[in-house]
Amino acid sequence: GATGENTASWVPQNTVAAADEAVLRKLRKAGVLVLPVAAGSNYLQVSFVNVPTPDAETWQLLHQLSLQLLSLDLARVTLHDEDLALLSDCQTLYELSLRNSNITSTGIAKLAPLTGLQKLNISNTTMGDDAVPALTKLAGLREIFVFGTPLTAAGHQQLRTDDVVQAAQHAKAQQQRGLGQQGQGTHVA
Repeated sequence: GATGENTASWVPQNTVAAADEAVLRKLRKAGVLVLPVAAGSNYLQVSFVNVPTPDAETWQLLHQLSLQLLSLDLARVTLHDEDLALLSDCQTLYELSLRNSNITSTGIAKLAPLTGLQKLNISNTTMGDDAVPALTKLAGLREIFVFGTPLTAAGHQQLRTDDVVQAAQHAKAQQQRGLGQQGQGTHVA
């Protein structure tokens, strides 16, 4: 209908031009999964699940989807901080998973221009309290998954204080009870 009841609520209602088919073909040939986020939508969700070490050409191709990219899964991908700088033009990027990657706080800082980023998963990374300043610069962030990181209670508190996240008590209690497994983990929302 007019309000897009068949489309997920996180998909922007405004339309965007379709991505270049040649770029999509090259990404798929490289093993990158590229799918529309909803039927009839030009917005895309992209997963590097089959590409653990993307080359420079693959990063450049991804950069060409900056207008259409809504969800990006870089879990278990070998990353360099400058790779994430290529995402700075992706203003529609809503959700980013960096779980089980080698991301650094310097790389997280490269995401600051992403004002539309609302969900970030850094579970099972080395992101600790040193990443808090970079995380607090992500103005649109509403949810962050930090299970399996060295983030301390003080780091959690600073994130809550800086309004990056609202409350971690439920997730922390789950983790202490051993329930925070398989992507649930410490979810600070």
